[in-house]
Amino acid sequence: MEYRSQHDRSRTIYNRYAYEQQMRTQQAEFQNRMDQNAWPGLDTIPTTSNSTTIHELNLNVTIKALSDELKEAKQRHEQQQKRIEDKFKSNMIMMNQACMLMQQSQQTKQTMILAMSVTISQTMFSTCTKEYKSTFSCSKDKVPHEQQQF
Repeated sequence: MEYRSQHDRSRTIYNRYAYEQQMRTQQAEFQNRMDQNAWPGLDTIPTTSNSTTIHELNLNVTIKALSDELKEAKQRHEQQQKRIEDKFKSNMIMMNQACMLMQQSQQTKQTMILAMSVTISQTMFSTCTKEYKSTFSCSKDKVPHEQQQF
């Protein structure tokens, strides 16, 4: 780690222990490169056309099997997606039908309430009118009788 600013290049920091450790590491790497036992030659690797062909064949078979497996997985996914979409459409149709039935029921109730309100107001008006006439005629009949008594 360097503890000086980047612009100050006039002074250098020297650590003897770090320098010696770095030199030992570089020498060990160089010696390992020269050691034939550490780096076996390419001639010792057996390569024949038969083993390569077998490996390629095995690899091709594996690729084909994975490809088939992927196609099957895609087909299963598409089938499942289709079932989900069909179920969704079916549920939407049922919900729309239920909403229409509820709207029809609400309209029927509103029509019934309106009809009942009109009928009640007509009945009440005619009943009230009759009652008013009856009360008025009774009171008219009583008024002259009471005046005669005084």
